[in-house]
Amino acid sequence: MSLKTDTATPKTINNTGEERGLSSNLYEDKFFIVTSTHLIIKKFYFPLGTSKSIPLTEITSVVTDEECPLRWWQLKSWGMPLNNVWFALDFRRDIKWIRGNKITCIVTVRHDSIKKGFSFESRRGVDILRNAINQTSL
Repeated sequence: MSLKTDTATPKTINNTGEERGLSSNLYEDKFFIVTSTHLIIKKFYFPLGTSKSIPLTEITSVVTDEECPLRWWQLKSWGMPLNNVWFALDFRRDIKWIRGNKITCIVTVRHDSIKKGFSFESRRGVDILRNAINQTSL
């Protein structure tokens, strides 16, 4: 099964989220990018808002707040709340009535005790991320 690309512009993203070379994105919204080899979480690092790049081969699980609901004290606009998840920037994440249909996703990375949390705009984004992870494990 091949993965369909969501954007026509070929590019790859380095560790800081900058474009380089030729590769196509499988999915991109204002919070994250999925390529055939990496998950890039935008506006991850505080205070500069630089991106975090994670090889898909290092991701061991992907969970959404639809599958495992999070309480208000388990979310944060940016940084780490009272748990082991570091959230990328989204000032609307923890204000339920203005966050709209955005979904929060948490990924577990092999050999890293801090999970990575980020928002995304479409359920399709999680499906594409999971498909890409499955493709890399074949």
